[in-house]
Amino acid sequence: MKPFFAWYGSLLLGVLGLLGTGLSVGCMGRINVVGKDLPDREYRASYDLLIDREKRGLVPEGRDENKRIYTWDKFWCTIGPAIPTPQSRRLKRYIIERRRALGLPELSYGRD
Repeated sequence: MKPFFAWYGSLLLGVLGLLGTGLSVGCMGRINVVGKDLPDREYRASYDLLIDREKRGLVPEGRDENKRIYTWDKFWCTIGPAIPTPQSRRLKRYIIERRRALGLPELSYGRD
């Protein structure tokens, strides 16, 4: 029979291992915003509003780290996660196609 501390240590390591695995698997999925997944249509609706704002000649609402107003090109290039996912690539394509349809200037990342 194992001593109590050896049994307790094994149990604790097993629980920590399961938690770590659960957290790592839980991070692999759709874009997560404040604890909830958003479908493409919700992102597209918000992007349509921003594209309309650009079409009307207004500036983006975001600012860079030096408090300067972004250009639209810089603004669109900063949208999305650092590591591209299938959904983020799909949404970037949507932004490029929608802007082209409205005759807006080509984005620096859309010239590929």
